[in-house]
Amino acid sequence: MLQQPIRECGTEPVTPLFGVLSNPTSTRNRAHLSAVRTAAGARSPGLHRAVDRIADIPAVLQDFAQAGVTHLVINGGDGTIQAVLSDLARLNRQPAWRPVIAVLPGGKTNLVARNLGLTEPPERLLGRLFDLADRGRLDDHVIAHPLIELDLGDGQTPHVGLFFGGAGLVGALVWCRDSLYTRGWPLSLAHGVAFVTLVGGALIGRGGDFLHRPLTLETPDGRRATGTFMVAVGTTLDRLLLRLRPFDVEPGAGREPGQTTAAGRSREAAGRLHMTAIASRPGAILRALWALGPGRFGWGRGVYSVNAERVWLHDSGPVVLDGEIFHPAPGAVVTLRAGASVPMVSLKPHHRAAGGR
Repeated sequence: MLQQPIRECGTEPVTPLFGVLSNPTSTRNRAHLSAVRTAAGARSPGLHRAVDRIADIPAVLQDFAQAGVTHLVINGGDGTIQAVLSDLARLNRQPAWRPVIAVLPGGKTNLVARNLGLTEPPERLLGRLFDLADRGRLDDHVIAHPLIELDLGDGQTPHVGLFFGGAGLVGALVWCRDSLYTRGWPLSLAHGVAFVTLVGGALIGRGGDFLHRPLTLETPDGRRATGTFMVAVGTTLDRLLLRLRPFDVEPGAGREPGQTTAAGRSREAAGRLHMTAIASRPGAILRALWALGPGRFGWGRGVYSVNAERVWLHDSGPVVLDGEIFHPAPGAVVTLRAGASVPMVSLKPHHRAAGGR
């Protein structure tokens, strides 16, 4: 999905005030945190905070809001980003602090940062953001990015993130973390091996409940898919790990939100949430692999893909949101929906070009 640039012509520029929130335990930060702290301190003294516990994030956000921070830089992995976005959503139920979000790739996977074109070493990327701000060009790279809201059906405030996974994908993630990351495997190699293990296990009927889990996927138009699934993924991102795009690409995928597709539907009507579930059957897996190229997955014969504003998962078992695993109560109905859009910095060339500057 091409996200909507949010800069408006004629808007008076605001001098950016940066607040940097770092997770010192994130993998890449173990080597880069000192340099990030130095760069941030030189720019905004007192506005770099390192949080050792997720529970400390709300207090830091409150301090940044009171200080008038306009640009919140999250220096951590995908789990840190998910926690900050969730706390921001809760904080902003009382208006109206709405900082621009920038992400530094301080974790291991850095899926969100990669999708936004933010791939340089954290301290170098932070310096680049400062330089763009000094030249008055940072707003050219700000887009409105829709979030995912994950409601576990427990009556609690939904969690917020950008990538959802379920079915056998959760088991593959746990195995990758415990068996490959701990051995120091290169990231791309670990992800490739995990992908081959997940798909290969399904093709030859191995892996059991670890890699293949039963669930039911329900859509707003009444369609239901029930079975044992190798993978269920939902996202508002353009691409996932290994640059895969495992969802239906709408005919208007290159259009701005609000414009119509060839079928006469607006991008919003087509749905901002990309959801795909692939059954643990060789035929379904081969059809899904074939569909990766053209981006035409369809609905049926073990491959179920939909672009919607919300979907429901019944009897899903454990699920993952931006790398964090959650355990819905037995029998709970999990709701996944496209939530509010937040302003985020993207250095992807096609995002900038969409701004029309």
